[in-house]
Amino acid sequence: MQDIKKTYTSKKKGLSKRILFSIGEQCNMNCRFCFYRFLGERKFKKVREAEAEILRLMEGYACSDIDITGGEPTVYPELMEILEFCSRAGLKPSIVTNGQRLADIGYCKRLKKAGIEDVLLSLHGTRSSHDYMSNNPSAFSKIELAVDNLVTTGIPFRVNTVITKLNYTDVPDMVGIVSRFNPVCFNLIAFLPIGSWDDRSRGEADELIVRYSEAAPYVKKAIDRLEENGCRHINARFFPFCTMKDYEKYVCNIAQIPYDVYHYDFSSWLDAPDIKKESEYAEMSHQLNMQENTLSDTCLECDISAVCGGINRKLYEYNAGCEEAYKMGRKIEEPLFFKERKV
Repeated sequence: MQDIKKTYTSKKKGLSKRILFSIGEQCNMNCRFCFYRFLGERKFKKVREAEAEILRLMEGYACSDIDITGGEPTVYPELMEILEFCSRAGLKPSIVTNGQRLADIGYCKRLKKAGIEDVLLSLHGTRSSHDYMSNNPSAFSKIELAVDNLVTTGIPFRVNTVITKLNYTDVPDMVGIVSRFNPVCFNLIAFLPIGSWDDRSRGEADELIVRYSEAAPYVKKAIDRLEENGCRHINARFFPFCTMKDYEKYVCNIAQIPYDVYHYDFSSWLDAPDIKKESEYAEMSHQLNMQENTLSDTCLECDISAVCGGINRKLYEYNAGCEEAYKMGRKIEEPLFFKERKV
């Protein structure tokens, strides 16, 4: 294993040193907004297959961290073995989890012993909204226990919150409660009906999609509360900049994600290890924006459209007419323009 560590970490250095690895799609919940909600058969990878894929990712990416996702990694029978494998290989492993099994402090202690670096928790509102979105009447109660257990065992945690029509008004209150426990990073993510979502799931999407103009005031209030409680890494993800006026430095869209140390290297998700230079990441971001987003007439007049990306194609009809063009005196092409200046 020492030779593996020496060989693989000497390769390509990306802007983010975090890679993403999916252990499979099996899960112990059926969340209403899930990427895989309409997927048919769900399987886990076998241990040796998983280890081989992790080594392949290490070969292509100079990575220091790995986010293990699913499905739900804590349902995977050999998760501790995978965590130990990553640690021996020189990676700092994290899991992306709904937190249900972390309500058992004994399980958290096993994670700690296996070498886990931190945990990325999925938390989507106060008790009623989180339980409804998770399709689980005890989900929030177990998340409360999970946070207590993580703090007790000394495992740092990050938080993902998906913003939908079902929870956006609850998010500031939820953030106010959780941020007192010092999450390392908090991601406020606009719901996108992608992955297994298609035209057949239109009715379910209508229940979840909230207009940016309606959600933005609550997202801003949540950011204020996170700041008040000392959270140092806050992202408003997949929100057009014009919907987050005065909060632009928190916006993290496709062009900004490669620079986010708590987000996996996009090129590892796309299986594109040849992307190495900053200019190549910029081109990759441009191509993804062209594929996933729409630029309205207002966007085309906007001086920051290149770093914003516009509006997701599937969300445009819900948000048409809510944009406002930025006039900066020049076309802005630096992805971190707002993060590097006071706004």
